[in-house]
Amino acid sequence: MNKTKYKNVFVFALGMITFAIGSFIASTFIFVERPTPAGIIYDYERICFWADVDGINAAVSPKGCYSTSCTGPKFQAGTAVVDRQNYKIELETRFVLVETSRFPLPCIENCAGGGTVHFTLGDLIPNNYEVWFRGKKVGELMIFSGLPTPRQCFDNTDEPIITHQDPMADQEMLDDPRSCFAQAKMPQISTQDASEMDRSAITGALFSQYLEHFLEPAIPDSYHLTSFAITEVSIDSTLEDLAQEYQVDWAGWVTYSVQAKDLDCWIAGNGVLGDDGWILDKTMIVGVTEVGNILRLTTHGTGP
Repeated sequence: MNKTKYKNVFVFALGMITFAIGSFIASTFIFVERPTPAGIIYDYERICFWADVDGINAAVSPKGCYSTSCTGPKFQAGTAVVDRQNYKIELETRFVLVETSRFPLPCIENCAGGGTVHFTLGDLIPNNYEVWFRGKKVGELMIFSGLPTPRQCFDNTDEPIITHQDPMADQEMLDDPRSCFAQAKMPQISTQDASEMDRSAITGALFSQYLEHFLEPAIPDSYHLTSFAITEVSIDSTLEDLAQEYQVDWAGWVTYSVQAKDLDCWIAGNGVLGDDGWILDKTMIVGVTEVGNILRLTTHGTGP
């Protein structure tokens, strides 16, 4: 009787194990839902490069605008090939997105729901690198010598927009909710008000004006600042060549710290994460241009 009982238990256990293995194989290899070619996004919306402790990093987002509350990445992959001899970077990505529902609530109006594919390219020899995506040239990435390489982004347009060159001047970019510059106003000061200020003071005043706008209650949490502090402004002679390259009247260094509600946007580029939402010792190269009787902050190098 006991032998029959143990035999039945063994057969039952063996059957359950066989069923579990069969279900796993069927759900993993047979009945798995595979994306159709039409459901795979191969094109890019934006490619960004920035310098970090591990060298140059890159991030690619999928073509289109997808709300974070109604879309999510199901699959994302990519390859990056750096040709250091010919100064060329080749990228390729693939995205599969799934729709989610917030019914009866509407989708949040942002474009970050598609996710990004991140690449670590390592240290690159200072030079201009051609950036290619799936066989098409996107633009040129500038790796600086003796200076921090600024954050540089390329949008999927006929003429790539490089965000470290006059990002405030392009209204289309200012209206792009995916950009950390999206809510910024163009900082400016009259030459009359600045008549008794030196270049460091003018640069500091303009940059303070830029950051103050992010304190306003109407700014979305993604960009909102609760406080900031500018610790140093330096007009360095080593930036004269950069000022000519940017076609600005002068360029300078700004060291600052910010306290943000959402760290994702402001932590990009550089800085040290502190307590209570503070990002400390961020640095940015900024350029100032005089247009008529107005001085404008028109170039941002490294930062959000």
